[in-house]
This record gives sequence, C-alpha cells and structure tokens, in this order.
Amino acid sequence: MKIETIVRYVNKLLGDGLYDFEDLILDADSVIDDINEQCKTTFRYLSEYDEEDSYTEFSDKYIRNVLCYGIAIRLLEQEDEYESQYHVYRTHYETWRNRMANEYLAMYDLSQEDGKINLSDERIIAWYTAPDGTTVIRYETEDGIKERNVGKL
Repeated sequence: MKIETIVRYVNKLLGDGLYDFEDLILDADSVIDDINEQCKTTFRYLSEYDEEDSYTEFSDKYIRNVLCYGIAIRLLEQEDEYESQYHVYRTHYETWRNRMANEYLAMYDLSQEDGKINLSDERIIAWYTAPDGTTVIRYETEDGIKERNVGKL
C-alpha cells in the first residue's frame, strides 16, 4: 500500500486530516514493534521508507486494520482522547492484531509433507498474497533471505 494512502487512512479515522507522514513515523514504528513482538517477525519500520514508497511488509488488510488503527489509537492517547472512539478503535486494533498473529504464527508449523516448507528453524520476515491468491513467505536462513509460495492458507 502506498504510504500516502496510509497517511490518508489514518487521517480519515481521526476525522481531522491534520497529520502528515513525518507526524506518523514514530507511532507507526511503535505499532510495528508491537506486531514484530507478537508475531515474532522482523518487519521493517515505516521510517525506513520514503513517503512516495509503498509499504509491502505485510498485506493491505493488516496495514488498514492493524497498522492504521494502531497509529490512530496512539495519536488519540497523545491527545488524551479516551472517548468511545478510542475504545472502539483499540478493540478493533487488538482483534485484528491477534488475527494477524494467529495467521502468521501458524506459518511456523507448515509441514514439508504438504509440499510446503517447515519454518520451525527459520525466521519469517514477511508474507504477502500473490496475484493468484496464494501466500508467499519471505524468510531468513543461514544462506540469506528466501521466498517460498506456500499455497492458499
């Protein structure tokens, strides 16, 4: 997803459109820290990208429902806005972050018998949905970073 789209989406959630890319970087990186910790991943930070780039570390559905909502709740916390919007967004964020973690951590258990790679000794870096609807994982080995299409999950 284009980073400018992420910024627009966060501004739409907050309804005021006051934030630009630079305003969101620290909060975005903090959300990515939470994701990396829960999913045992090493997604790159938004601050490692330029505003004109696309953020492709994980799928758009998780960018919209985890990253954008996570940024929004952090901004609401900074403004001491703990009204119903905050609680609705926090619940949405936590639900989707748990969904993401469950899906992502399930990839660690892929078996070779199914024609898929066993990643128990590897570190998943990222995954995405290919145009044909299959899931592709990017993982780190002693030999470097590799990708593998693991089919439809």
